[in-house]
Amino acid sequence: MAGSKKIVHAKVLWPTSHVQFNAWQKKQHKSLSPNVSYVSSAEEYHRATVEDFCPVCQVDHSIEFLGAITQAWGKFGGPFRKDPEPRTAHPDYGCLKLAWRAARLELLNLVNKLESQAVIENRLDSYIPPATHDNGRVTTVHGAQAALERFHRHYKYPVSDVPHNGEEEELLYCSPLSSLKKNRKVHFADQLVEGGVRKNLT
Repeated sequence: MAGSKKIVHAKVLWPTSHVQFNAWQKKQHKSLSPNVSYVSSAEEYHRATVEDFCPVCQVDHSIEFLGAITQAWGKFGGPFRKDPEPRTAHPDYGCLKLAWRAARLELLNLVNKLESQAVIENRLDSYIPPATHDNGRVTTVHGAQAALERFHRHYKYPVSDVPHNGEEEELLYCSPLSSLKKNRKVHFADQLVEGGVRKNLT
């Protein structure tokens, strides 16, 4: 391999805007020398044409992307940070925590979809015999069943939190203003309200 391999940390790959991410991605491709061999699983995972990849590749990309975020998050303490006080955490800690959770949910939602596809594959396999080559070797299929086997073999985080009823959970990106945008309502006890008007206590 000619040249040196360029390494990009996972925290750089998670800006607050997907548009910013795409701009960063194009800039990275322009700045790299054609002699440098560079493959980033995170870039592959976030392509707009992710459906062009086979299910096994999609699972591989998702697991590698989650691993990259886990490695970057681990540098700031990861899920087992010694000091639980949020004010003492590194500024990137919260964003990496949200990024890890989002990447994990993406992977688990993908697995949820693949489980449905695997049921259909099983039904088709019962009707159609597997293709064989002239030498008697069975053709390897990189379908949903193979992707699920890969997931169970390489997934390191055993607790599953796939949203119920097949609904994908809406994730909020890390933003310093996100906590200020929440609408807060004040309610008074019934003893303090008379006829829809708050009473002044003396």
